[in-house]
Amino acid sequence: MNRATDDPVPESPDSRPRLGDLLLGAGLITQEQLEESLTLARKAGLPLGHVLVERGLVPAHSIAMALADQHGGPLKTEFGFATGRGSVPRPAALPDQARSGAPPVLRLASSPLPEEPAQSAEAAARLSAEARATELRARVEELESDLAAERAVRAAEAAALAANDVALAAAREELAAALDDAQSLHATLAGERASHQEVTAAAEALRARVTELEAAAREAESRVVPLETVHELRAVIELQEQALAAASARELASTRRYSLDTHFLFAPSADGYELLERSGPSPAAGEVVELSGGRTCRVLRVGPPPFPGAPGACAYLELV
Repeated sequence: MNRATDDPVPESPDSRPRLGDLLLGAGLITQEQLEESLTLARKAGLPLGHVLVERGLVPAHSIAMALADQHGGPLKTEFGFATGRGSVPRPAALPDQARSGAPPVLRLASSPLPEEPAQSAEAAARLSAEARATELRARVEELESDLAAERAVRAAEAAALAANDVALAAAREELAAALDDAQSLHATLAGERASHQEVTAAAEALRARVTELEAAAREAESRVVPLETVHELRAVIELQEQALAAASARELASTRRYSLDTHFLFAPSADGYELLERSGPSPAAGEVVELSGGRTCRVLRVGPPPFPGAPGACAYLELV
């Protein structure tokens, strides 16, 4: 037995087909893979079929089938029982063997099992079923891996949605507190028309913003509300607080003397309100002021600026 090729050692030129030639003819390996495997088999002193299986080039059951074809009939090997594909005829006895009456040399030092045709078919069916089971197990593992990845994605989405819900809840609390402050100031300054209009406008803007945020919250199950919405709302609240703080200082405005060198204008703009500084004395309440961008405004009242320490007066304007 030639351990490097899994072939019987012939006693004459008439020999069985080599295992490598059978696998090459069946298209299971290439000539390059065969030569590399033969080199490894010779160096390690291992059978060619063992090397091919270890390298993952040929399945074990295909090696068993090729060995059965080489033997010429059903054969029990280290790779399992196989009946062969029947594509290689069983050779006649060698001349020296015919004279001596010795049995032919078989690979792996095993003799064919005297199986009945039904038993051979049953063994072949079992091998086919085992191969199919292996494929199904690999498919199941692949599907389980995909399912685990999908679950991880869903968990990340749920975490993002929960974080957004927390941010929305905090924004609602801030809005509720700001609305309470605006309503309280509205009640305090109810007798003053200009302040009343500012507070009413602020309250209506806040109510509209709360309505928009609640609508966004209802859609949070299908999408994540951007945090820019909360930031924008906070900016609006800060501007309103500045305006309301300026309105609460109306009594100080009537008794305070302001510088005639400079004054400020608290004017509405496309994004909310802006504070402008100009030279000279402040315009009086009721006067009309022209601003950039084609805006025409009326002075509602004159008072201190919405920040401490400024020497000039501040005129609070509305669009006309």
